[in-house]
Amino acid sequence: MKKLMIILMCMTAMIPKAMAYDYSYLSFETSDGSVVSMDVSSLKITISGTTLTVTNNSANQSFVLTNLSNMHFSSTDETTDAAGITSLDDSDSQEVEVYSLSGFVMGTFDSLNSAKSNLPKGIYVIKNNDKTYKITVK
Repeated sequence: MKKLMIILMCMTAMIPKAMAYDYSYLSFETSDGSVVSMDVSSLKITISGTTLTVTNNSANQSFVLTNLSNMHFSSTDETTDAAGITSLDDSDSQEVEVYSLSGFVMGTFDSLNSAKSNLPKGIYVIKNNDKTYKITVK
């Protein structure tokens, strides 16, 4: 029995552990589905009353504690707009593929602005590089 315990302890010591320093961002998810990721370098978190304030070298963000639904470390920036839809920069001149919500290909456009000006009003799914976005054309 002693040998088994020693073997188990040695094996446990050899298993790599996940450390917080392996992650570059601390992400905060609110009850409306939006996510804000903050770079962990020089991160400062303070709580005053019902407000949690997160500050680093480049940003300052405040959250009402009752609106926070999740907080976790991540290796990528998971920041989204309200309702969990990731924002896509209109000035981005990269080619985009556009799909209707039912999955039909609406076309490939030189840029997001070109797609918006050539599509009828509606909601579309945009594929840009390896990411997918939802947009509304008004």
